[in-house]
Amino acid sequence: MYVERPGLEQMLEHAGTGSFDKLILWKYDRLSRDNIDFPALLHFLNKNEVGVESITEPTPNDGSPYNEFVVGILGLVSTMERRVFIMRSKMGMRTRLKRGFHRGSSPPYGYDYNPETGHLEINPEETKAVKEVYDKYLELGTLCSVRRHMNENGFKPRFSDRWRLSTVKRILTNRVYLGEYIYKDIVTRHEEVRIIGDGQFEAVQTRLKERSMLGVTNRYYDKSLDKCRKDLSFDDKTSDPVVQKYLQKKASMPPCPRCDDRMNVIKYGKHDSPTVGKLQQYCCKPCNYEFILFPKSP
Repeated sequence: MYVERPGLEQMLEHAGTGSFDKLILWKYDRLSRDNIDFPALLHFLNKNEVGVESITEPTPNDGSPYNEFVVGILGLVSTMERRVFIMRSKMGMRTRLKRGFHRGSSPPYGYDYNPETGHLEINPEETKAVKEVYDKYLELGTLCSVRRHMNENGFKPRFSDRWRLSTVKRILTNRVYLGEYIYKDIVTRHEEVRIIGDGQFEAVQTRLKERSMLGVTNRYYDKSLDKCRKDLSFDDKTSDPVVQKYLQKKASMPPCPRCDDRMNVIKYGKHDSPTVGKLQQYCCKPCNYEFILFPKSP
């Protein structure tokens, strides 16, 4: 069993060491809404003699097989309700897009959402930052350089005090700045919200693709990459063994759960768990965020 919920991971570790004997939930679906994970989690807790009770969904708690059966059925019902909700939400979003409305999620950076019209409206201050990100990426050539420039020149992101690589890349790859509302296979065009021209957007995508050829997502560095070097518009010495070793090390790091950045993640420890095996501990330096990665089941 492999989970990526830090609170749940900590609870399972404590359950395996006998730190508590009862788990009280508001509803059983707070444990999991996945019809595979829920029975596995319930079995793990019962195996470690941890009782599971819900405040709003009382069930017989006499330790009989019927108790586990009833709780399991409630978990499956929650899974079905979640899938029905997701299906209806997707149908609603597709209908909105076909009618030319924005799908109603949080507006991308550079825009405000007008609930009366159902459309995005350009935010003048944030639009300046969007244009600056595109201009500076073509001028400076790297995401790190753009992030540094934005932080040092007074441009403010929406939900943070400082710009992050993931924020910069999200802006550079979002086609909404071309005036496009996109959901799955539905695309509607709205010139009134266009911020970036087609030529500049395509130039940025070309540069991003070039950079990705030599980025940390490439786990192997060999002569095939050097053959591509003559076609690139920048000069990175990928055949340098020191650079290769560094990039290969970073390629094995997990992305930060908070900012999705891999380059600044470091491994700072590990310890053995009696229930799941060896836990790897990591830290994202820009976020100052620590997280634990549970080993995958063989």
